[in-house]
Amino acid sequence: MKKISIITLGCKVNQYESASFRTGFEHAGHHIVDVNANPDIIIINSCAVTARAGAQSRQVVRRAARKNPEARIIITGCFTEIGAKELFREKELQNRQYSIIGNSKKSSLVQNTLEQTESENQILLGSIKEAKNICR
Repeated sequence: MKKISIITLGCKVNQYESASFRTGFEHAGHHIVDVNANPDIIIINSCAVTARAGAQSRQVVRRAARKNPEARIIITGCFTEIGAKELFREKELQNRQYSIIGNSKKSSLVQNTLEQTESENQILLGSIKEAKNICR
């Protein structure tokens, strides 16, 4: 069983989706823990509604990566749609396990995370305009 931490930034939709991720991981038998509890996987549901929110999203990614060098980082949310190039340049993500999952791919985040092998990075971006459904 994996220890998974979920960090949520931004709107109520992100909060709802993060609750859905939590339920999915728990139903699969994994434990949800605080980011300070040495998680195996960290999910960051980012925001980019303002420049400040985007900066905060980048800061949370960097901090989580620094504090948890062995954890796989999964970044999703609006910031992935507009700031993926910035994320690729983050030194804290270099030479480590990470995934970037856009809003239009959020519905498969739990499944993709659990099926992903430890040695592969994943980039699943689409058009933010394609995201029509909230995760169930």
